[in-house]
Amino acid sequence: MTTRFSTKKRVLFRPYSIVPLGVFLLFLCILGLCWLTALIVFLGLLVLLVLWGIDQIQSNRLKGFVRFLSIFFLIFLAVLSIRLFVFEVYTVPSNSMENTVYTGDIIVVNKLIYGPGIPLALKDVPWVNIFFSDKKGATPEDSQYIWSSLRLPGLATVPRREDILVYQQAYGFYIVKRCMALPGDTLTIKNGETYVNGKHRTPSKDIKEDYQIRPTNTKPFFSTMDSLGINGPFSPIPDTSNLIKATLSKNEMATLQKNENYQVLQKDLDKSLKDRPLFANPEENEWTLDNMGPLVVPKKGMEIKINPKTYALYGAAISDFEGQEWEENNDIYYNKHGEKIEAYTFTQDFCFLMGDNRKHSIDSRYFGFVPVSNIIGKVPMILFSTSSWKSFKERFFKKLNP
Repeated sequence: MTTRFSTKKRVLFRPYSIVPLGVFLLFLCILGLCWLTALIVFLGLLVLLVLWGIDQIQSNRLKGFVRFLSIFFLIFLAVLSIRLFVFEVYTVPSNSMENTVYTGDIIVVNKLIYGPGIPLALKDVPWVNIFFSDKKGATPEDSQYIWSSLRLPGLATVPRREDILVYQQAYGFYIVKRCMALPGDTLTIKNGETYVNGKHRTPSKDIKEDYQIRPTNTKPFFSTMDSLGINGPFSPIPDTSNLIKATLSKNEMATLQKNENYQVLQKDLDKSLKDRPLFANPEENEWTLDNMGPLVVPKKGMEIKINPKTYALYGAAISDFEGQEWEENNDIYYNKHGEKIEAYTFTQDFCFLMGDNRKHSIDSRYFGFVPVSNIIGKVPMILFSTSSWKSFKERFFKKLNP
């Protein structure tokens, strides 16, 4: 019996399979994502190179071992690339965005919308950083950076108003908020209502505010709230007769207004916040969470005159994110070289972010303007939830608007 061995070479790709791939890569370039096209081409060439190298190995045992390692490496590289440049999954850490997202929700963050940031060092790369020892609570200054901060082009240069996004507030600490004002916008908060460029921004039905309500009968309060599907929180108002402060969304407030057992009196507005100061209070204007501004959100190229009022409003953004070190003496400001500063031009764009749970959110009203470069991506959907407030089915693959 004669044994025949096939001499047919492995066909790594067929010509007709290149056409749709080429069209797809061209489409990415048209969208401004040429870097993603280059990444896909690089990964594809790497796969072809690995397959070619495996074919050159004569030993079957060695070939099987190398094939196993190669498959593991290529899968790791593909997943890492997706996580770094396309989308990532985060867990919501607080209740500041109720009723839109809840603590424990697992959310998807699309990095292609605004463009992904490039890791500054190998220790900033997911999974790879486990090989680099670091002290707990490290800051960016502790890292040995390979290059300066870089952001790849995305489908948009800045967020849209009302976008739900994830941003990096501190090194390794990420938070979910809603974008309320864009670079160059004039923002005013009056009696808890938000105005951008003089126009009232109609809040989402999920935005939560504090209201004063009065029960009109003796029915058990919390059992009634549970039956109506209202989670609160609730707290009695001191020195009042039978008044309760309730944190409600627009829909929940409408439900209570239709219920004859409860009377929604008014929105509970903040009068002062001396125990938790806001990010700015120019000229002792006594800004509060519910009354603030008008203020202009910094944008790249915007020039401001430097005086006590503007420094109170923009000083933190200039020092923390623009890298300027100034000193003040008798309301006159000097740089580190002792030169007098009379005006300043911003070098990057900023946004103003707020949580949907308006009275229970630490956001731009407290920590100020957020540079667009710190934004990780847009949140298009909830993957699933570990929250006890909502059922798994209700949160599973839930799309978020806008």
